[in-house]
Amino acid sequence: MKKIRLSLLVFIIIIISILTIKIYGYDPKTMVFEERSMAPSLKHWMGTDHAGRDLLARVAYGVLTTLEISLLGLFFAALVGVTLGGLCGYYFGTWIDSIFLRIMEIFLSVPPLLSMMAMCTMFSAKTPLALGIVLGSLSWMTIARLTRIQFATLKTASFVEISALQGNSRFYILFSELLPNAFGPICIAMLVTLPSLIMTESTLAFLGLNSKNPSLGIILYDFIQYAAFQTGAWWQFVFPGLAIIGIVYTFFYLSEGLQEYFNPRLAQK
Repeated sequence: MKKIRLSLLVFIIIIISILTIKIYGYDPKTMVFEERSMAPSLKHWMGTDHAGRDLLARVAYGVLTTLEISLLGLFFAALVGVTLGGLCGYYFGTWIDSIFLRIMEIFLSVPPLLSMMAMCTMFSAKTPLALGIVLGSLSWMTIARLTRIQFATLKTASFVEISALQGNSRFYILFSELLPNAFGPICIAMLVTLPSLIMTESTLAFLGLNSKNPSLGIILYDFIQYAAFQTGAWWQFVFPGLAIIGIVYTFFYLSEGLQEYFNPRLAQK
Protein backbone atom coordinates (compact mmCIF):
# COMPACT_ATOMS: atom_id res chain seq x y z
CA MET A 1 0.00 0.00 0.00
CA LYS A 2 2.93 2.35 0.63
CA LYS A 3 3.97 2.05 -3.02
CA ILE A 4 0.43 2.80 -4.16
CA ARG A 5 0.27 5.92 -1.95
CA LEU A 6 3.70 7.06 -3.17
CA SER A 7 2.81 6.60 -6.84
CA LEU A 8 -0.55 8.32 -6.40
CA LEU A 9 1.16 11.21 -4.62
CA VAL A 10 3.64 11.67 -7.48
CA PHE A 11 0.81 11.34 -10.02
CA ILE A 12 -1.20 14.05 -8.19
CA ILE A 13 1.87 16.31 -8.21
CA ILE A 14 2.19 15.80 -11.98
CA ILE A 15 -1.48 16.64 -12.53
CA ILE A 16 -1.25 19.74 -10.33
CA SER A 17 1.88 20.84 -12.19
CA ILE A 18 0.09 20.51 -15.53
CA LEU A 19 -2.96 22.40 -14.30
CA THR A 20 -0.86 25.25 -12.95
CA ILE A 21 0.44 25.92 -16.46
CA LYS A 22 -2.93 27.52 -17.19
CA ILE A 23 -2.16 30.01 -14.44
CA TYR A 24 1.55 30.22 -15.27
CA GLY A 25 0.74 32.11 -18.45
CA TYR A 26 3.40 30.98 -20.94
CA ASP A 27 2.64 29.33 -24.27
CA PRO A 28 4.97 26.36 -24.97
CA LYS A 29 5.08 27.32 -28.67
CA THR A 30 5.82 31.05 -28.29
CA MET A 31 9.38 31.91 -29.30
CA VAL A 32 11.16 34.93 -27.81
CA PHE A 33 14.60 35.05 -29.41
CA GLU A 34 15.80 37.72 -26.98
CA GLU A 35 15.39 35.16 -24.17
CA ARG A 36 17.14 32.18 -25.75
CA SER A 37 18.80 29.65 -23.42
CA MET A 38 18.06 31.62 -20.26
CA ALA A 39 18.87 29.87 -16.99
CA PRO A 40 16.08 29.12 -14.46
CA SER A 41 14.84 32.31 -12.79
CA LEU A 42 11.74 33.80 -11.20
CA LYS A 43 10.50 34.76 -14.65
CA HIS A 44 11.15 31.35 -16.22
CA TRP A 45 11.16 28.72 -13.48
CA MET A 46 12.87 26.07 -15.63
CA GLY A 47 14.64 28.47 -17.96
CA THR A 48 14.15 28.67 -21.73
CA ASP A 49 15.29 26.58 -24.68
CA HIS A 50 17.33 27.49 -27.77
CA ALA A 51 14.35 29.33 -29.32
CA GLY A 52 13.37 31.28 -26.21
CA ARG A 53 10.37 29.06 -25.37
CA ASP A 54 9.54 28.64 -21.71
CA LEU A 55 10.82 25.22 -20.65
CA LEU A 56 8.29 24.65 -17.85
CA ALA A 57 5.43 25.14 -20.29
CA ARG A 58 7.12 22.81 -22.81
CA VAL A 59 7.75 20.11 -20.19
CA ALA A 60 4.15 20.25 -18.96
CA TYR A 61 2.85 20.08 -22.53
CA GLY A 62 5.34 17.32 -23.27
CA VAL A 63 4.07 15.27 -20.31
CA LEU A 64 0.55 15.44 -21.75
CA THR A 65 1.74 14.46 -25.23
CA THR A 66 3.89 11.59 -23.95
CA LEU A 67 1.03 10.25 -21.84
CA GLU A 68 -1.44 10.62 -24.72
CA ILE A 69 0.71 8.60 -27.14
CA SER A 70 1.67 6.01 -24.50
CA LEU A 71 -1.93 5.51 -23.34
CA LEU A 72 -3.07 5.10 -26.95
CA GLY A 73 -0.37 2.48 -27.36
CA LEU A 74 -1.53 0.77 -24.16
CA PHE A 75 -5.12 0.73 -25.44
CA PHE A 76 -4.14 -1.02 -28.67
CA ALA A 77 -1.78 -3.39 -26.83
CA ALA A 78 -4.57 -4.33 -24.40
CA LEU A 79 -7.06 -4.73 -27.23
CA VAL A 80 -4.81 -7.18 -29.08
CA GLY A 81 -3.38 -8.85 -25.97
CA VAL A 82 -6.67 -9.49 -24.17
CA THR A 83 -8.40 -10.69 -27.35
CA LEU A 84 -5.66 -13.12 -28.42
CA GLY A 85 -4.70 -14.17 -24.91
CA GLY A 86 -8.33 -14.71 -23.90
CA LEU A 87 -9.12 -16.87 -26.93
CA CYS A 88 -5.97 -18.95 -26.49
CA GLY A 89 -6.57 -19.34 -22.77
CA TYR A 90 -10.08 -20.57 -23.43
CA TYR A 91 -8.79 -23.01 -26.06
CA PHE A 92 -5.72 -23.89 -23.95
CA GLY A 93 -3.80 -26.89 -25.32
CA THR A 94 -5.52 -26.91 -28.71
CA TRP A 95 -4.14 -26.04 -32.16
CA ILE A 96 -5.38 -22.45 -31.71
CA ASP A 97 -3.21 -22.12 -28.61
CA SER A 98 -0.22 -23.64 -30.43
CA ILE A 99 -0.48 -21.18 -33.33
CA PHE A 100 -0.76 -18.28 -30.89
CA LEU A 101 2.38 -19.38 -29.04
CA ARG A 102 4.36 -19.57 -32.29
CA ILE A 103 3.16 -16.07 -33.31
CA MET A 104 4.08 -14.67 -29.90
CA GLU A 105 7.54 -16.26 -30.08
CA ILE A 106 8.11 -14.52 -33.42
CA PHE A 107 7.14 -11.13 -31.96
CA LEU A 108 9.28 -11.70 -28.86
CA SER A 109 12.30 -12.61 -30.98
CA VAL A 110 12.24 -9.28 -32.84
CA PRO A 111 13.86 -6.27 -31.09
CA PRO A 112 10.83 -4.02 -30.41
CA LEU A 113 12.62 -0.68 -30.66
CA LEU A 114 14.18 -1.47 -34.03
CA SER A 115 10.82 -2.74 -35.30
CA MET A 116 9.05 0.42 -34.15
CA MET A 117 11.70 2.60 -35.77
CA ALA A 118 11.22 0.72 -39.05
CA MET A 119 7.42 0.98 -38.85
CA CYS A 120 7.52 4.71 -38.06
CA THR A 121 9.76 5.25 -41.08
CA MET A 122 7.84 3.00 -43.47
CA PHE A 123 4.35 4.25 -42.60
CA SER A 124 5.33 7.87 -41.75
CA ALA A 125 3.71 7.52 -38.33
CA LYS A 126 3.66 11.09 -37.05
CA THR A 127 0.24 11.60 -35.43
CA PRO A 128 -0.43 10.44 -31.84
CA LEU A 129 -2.94 7.86 -33.12
CA ALA A 130 -0.48 6.40 -35.65
CA LEU A 131 2.31 6.30 -33.06
CA GLY A 132 -0.06 4.67 -30.58
CA ILE A 133 -0.87 1.94 -33.10
CA VAL A 134 2.84 1.35 -33.75
CA LEU A 135 3.59 1.13 -30.02
CA GLY A 136 0.61 -1.11 -29.29
CA SER A 137 1.22 -3.47 -32.22
CA LEU A 138 4.56 -4.55 -30.72
CA SER A 139 3.80 -4.32 -26.98
CA TRP A 140 0.85 -6.68 -26.49
CA MET A 141 2.78 -9.86 -25.60
CA THR A 142 3.01 -9.37 -21.82
CA ILE A 143 -0.73 -8.67 -21.56
CA ALA A 144 -1.53 -11.62 -23.84
CA ARG A 145 0.57 -14.09 -21.85
CA LEU A 146 -0.99 -13.13 -18.54
CA THR A 147 -4.51 -13.12 -20.00
CA ARG A 148 -3.91 -16.57 -21.48
CA ILE A 149 -2.79 -17.97 -18.13
CA GLN A 150 -5.71 -16.39 -16.26
CA PHE A 151 -8.32 -17.62 -18.72
CA ALA A 152 -6.82 -21.12 -18.81
CA THR A 153 -6.93 -21.27 -15.00
CA LEU A 154 -10.44 -19.85 -14.64
CA LYS A 155 -11.83 -22.05 -17.42
CA THR A 156 -11.85 -25.04 -15.05
CA ALA A 157 -13.63 -23.15 -12.24
CA SER A 158 -17.02 -24.41 -11.12
CA PHE A 159 -18.90 -21.23 -12.03
CA VAL A 160 -17.67 -21.50 -15.64
CA GLU A 161 -18.78 -25.12 -15.88
CA ILE A 162 -22.18 -24.20 -14.44
CA SER A 163 -22.53 -21.39 -16.97
CA ALA A 164 -21.70 -23.81 -19.81
CA LEU A 165 -24.26 -26.35 -18.51
CA GLN A 166 -26.88 -23.61 -18.53
CA GLY A 167 -26.42 -23.35 -22.29
CA ASN A 168 -24.62 -20.00 -22.37
CA SER A 169 -22.57 -19.31 -25.49
CA ARG A 170 -18.77 -19.25 -25.57
CA PHE A 171 -18.90 -15.51 -26.24
CA TYR A 172 -20.96 -15.02 -23.06
CA ILE A 173 -18.60 -17.17 -21.00
CA LEU A 174 -15.54 -15.31 -22.31
CA PHE A 175 -16.80 -11.79 -21.68
CA SER A 176 -19.26 -12.27 -18.81
CA GLU A 177 -17.58 -14.97 -16.73
CA LEU A 178 -13.85 -15.10 -17.47
CA LEU A 179 -12.96 -11.50 -18.31
CA PRO A 180 -14.45 -9.86 -15.15
CA ASN A 181 -12.65 -12.38 -12.92
CA ALA A 182 -9.34 -11.80 -14.72
CA PHE A 183 -9.72 -8.01 -14.75
CA GLY A 184 -7.39 -7.32 -11.78
CA PRO A 185 -4.35 -9.21 -13.11
CA ILE A 186 -4.94 -7.79 -16.59
CA CYS A 187 -4.87 -4.24 -15.16
CA ILE A 188 -1.58 -5.04 -13.46
CA ALA A 189 -0.15 -6.33 -16.75
CA MET A 190 -1.25 -3.10 -18.43
CA LEU A 191 0.42 -0.97 -15.75
CA VAL A 192 3.60 -3.06 -16.10
CA THR A 193 3.55 -2.41 -19.85
CA LEU A 194 2.91 1.35 -19.60
CA PRO A 195 6.37 2.44 -18.29
CA SER A 196 8.09 0.64 -21.18
CA LEU A 197 5.74 2.37 -23.63
CA ILE A 198 6.61 5.75 -22.12
CA MET A 199 10.33 5.02 -22.41
CA THR A 200 9.92 3.74 -25.98
CA GLU A 201 7.91 6.79 -27.06
CA SER A 202 10.51 9.10 -25.51
CA THR A 203 13.29 7.18 -27.26
CA LEU A 204 11.56 7.40 -30.65
CA ALA A 205 11.07 11.14 -30.16
CA PHE A 206 14.68 11.55 -29.05
CA LEU A 207 15.78 9.84 -32.27
CA GLY A 208 13.70 12.33 -34.30
CA LEU A 209 10.92 9.91 -35.31
CA ASN A 210 8.22 11.87 -33.49
CA SER A 211 9.10 15.38 -34.58
CA LYS A 212 5.52 16.65 -35.06
CA ASN A 213 4.45 15.96 -31.47
CA PRO A 214 6.12 18.13 -28.76
CA SER A 215 6.71 15.31 -26.28
CA LEU A 216 9.42 15.06 -23.63
CA GLY A 217 11.69 13.15 -26.00
CA ILE A 218 11.53 16.03 -28.49
CA ILE A 219 12.85 18.44 -25.84
CA LEU A 220 15.83 16.11 -25.30
CA TYR A 221 16.21 15.82 -29.09
CA ASP A 222 16.40 19.61 -29.37
CA PHE A 223 19.02 19.65 -26.60
CA ILE A 224 21.30 17.45 -28.72
CA GLN A 225 20.28 18.85 -32.11
CA TYR A 226 21.14 22.43 -31.19
CA ALA A 227 24.22 21.51 -29.12
CA ALA A 228 22.84 23.09 -25.97
CA PHE A 229 25.30 21.06 -23.87
CA GLN A 230 28.15 23.06 -25.41
CA THR A 231 26.69 26.28 -23.99
CA GLY A 232 26.16 24.75 -20.55
CA ALA A 233 22.35 24.83 -20.75
CA TRP A 234 21.96 21.87 -18.38
CA TRP A 235 18.33 22.72 -17.57
CA GLN A 236 17.24 21.80 -21.11
CA PHE A 237 18.27 18.21 -20.37
CA VAL A 238 17.76 17.79 -16.62
CA PHE A 239 14.12 18.90 -16.26
CA PRO A 240 12.59 16.87 -19.13
CA GLY A 241 14.75 13.91 -18.08
CA LEU A 242 13.44 14.14 -14.50
CA ALA A 243 9.89 14.36 -15.84
CA ILE A 244 10.34 11.11 -17.80
CA ILE A 245 11.87 9.36 -14.78
CA GLY A 246 9.07 10.62 -12.53
CA ILE A 247 6.30 9.36 -14.83
CA VAL A 248 7.96 5.97 -15.39
CA TYR A 249 8.54 5.34 -11.69
CA THR A 250 5.02 6.51 -10.83
CA PHE A 251 3.41 3.78 -12.92
CA PHE A 252 6.13 1.26 -12.00
CA TYR A 253 5.45 1.64 -8.27
CA LEU A 254 1.71 1.70 -8.88
CA SER A 255 1.92 -1.65 -10.69
CA GLU A 256 4.06 -3.13 -7.90
CA GLY A 257 1.65 -1.83 -5.26
CA LEU A 258 -1.33 -3.35 -7.05
CA GLN A 259 0.50 -6.67 -7.36
CA GLU A 260 1.00 -6.70 -3.60
CA TYR A 261 -2.64 -5.73 -3.09
CA PHE A 262 -4.00 -8.56 -5.25
CA ASN A 263 -1.33 -11.00 -4.04
CA PRO A 264 -0.69 -10.34 -0.30
CA ARG A 265 2.07 -12.99 -0.22
CA LEU A 266 4.30 -10.64 -2.25
CA ALA A 267 3.99 -7.96 0.43
CA GLN A 268 5.28 -10.39 3.08
CA LYS A 269 8.55 -11.03 1.22
